[in-house]
Amino acid sequence: MAGVLTALVVFAISGSGEWAMWTSAGTAVAVWWGGYRSAGHRWDDGVRDYTADTRD
Repeated sequence: MAGVLTALVVFAISGSGEWAMWTSAGTAVAVWWGGYRSAGHRWDDGVRDYTADTRD
């Protein structure tokens, strides 16, 4: 969503589709990496992980 909003704002300001594409791609990558770095653990902790952690 951040990439789409960035593309719309940049296109409205500059009128260049190329700039809109590059900035939206950069924004999407930055948000993706930021989410990956901030989470720092697996998001799908399920029954299999619980069983492996509590096994004798």
